[in-house]
Amino acid sequence: MAKSLTHDQQSTIDRAASALHPADQATFRRRVLEQLQALPELGDGIVHRVCATNQRSLFKPPAGDNLGHYEPRRLKRFGRSP
Repeated sequence: MAKSLTHDQQSTIDRAASALHPADQATFRRRVLEQLQALPELGDGIVHRVCATNQRSLFKPPAGDNLGHYEPRRLKRFGRSP
C-alpha cells in the first residue's frame, strides 16, 4: 500500500527537485519516493531530510568561468584589529 503525501510534503519534493538539472529531476523524485515508502512513519521533517540527502547526491554545480575564481571572505574576529 502506497503512503500518501500531504500537499506540503509534495511541494517540498517539487521544490527540491526544481533545484536540480532537469535530467536528474525524475531520478530524484523516484529515489525520494522509494525511500519514503520504506520508512515506518512519514512526517514533514523526514520528507525534508530525505530530499536534502538525495539533492546533495545529485546536485551538479553549473559550469562557468567564475567557479575557479571563488575566494571565501575572511571573517573578522571581534575585539581584534585586522
